[in-house]
Amino acid sequence: MPTSSTQPETKVKDKIVIYFLSSSNPLDVEACKTVHNHLSQFIRNAKPPIEIYSDYSIVAGDETEKYKEMLYAADRVIAFGSSDFIADNTINSRIEKVILRYNNRETRLLAIIVRHFLWKEPFFGQLPILPKERIPLYDQKTWSIDDAFASVAEAIKDVITRHYNVEQSTIEVKP
Repeated sequence: MPTSSTQPETKVKDKIVIYFLSSSNPLDVEACKTVHNHLSQFIRNAKPPIEIYSDYSIVAGDETEKYKEMLYAADRVIAFGSSDFIADNTINSRIEKVILRYNNRETRLLAIIVRHFLWKEPFFGQLPILPKERIPLYDQKTWSIDDAFASVAEAIKDVITRHYNVEQSTIEVKP
């Protein structure tokens, strides 16, 4: 009896939801904002659309807990690692739920080393890490801050483009 080989149907997403998770330390929040800024042109022109959420971007008056639930529905969570991140019990309880989703293949995780900390320990040590050089973003002895953030943003763009088949719309420039 002949067998038919059918390929599994790939579902195209309406939008891609990314959550930037960081501590409330001003340097960590600034890292989220800076990476977001570097990705802004890519996000603006992406098809399907990309939405980025983070605790730092909660609008005054919004229901905080409802907004933070977006973390558990995100397609990709990017953890901005620092000693403040790993010491924060609230983040710890939230990341446990994200890890369950990750283990069930419901979300993807990516970690960024923002400031020096023991990142080789679980859970960070088990994740894909940026920068590729494994040097914290704010280690200015090694590289300029602009180079660090541009490098990380480029790597995130590449990962998202590759994994979600993101296309870029073209902008017509007229003379």
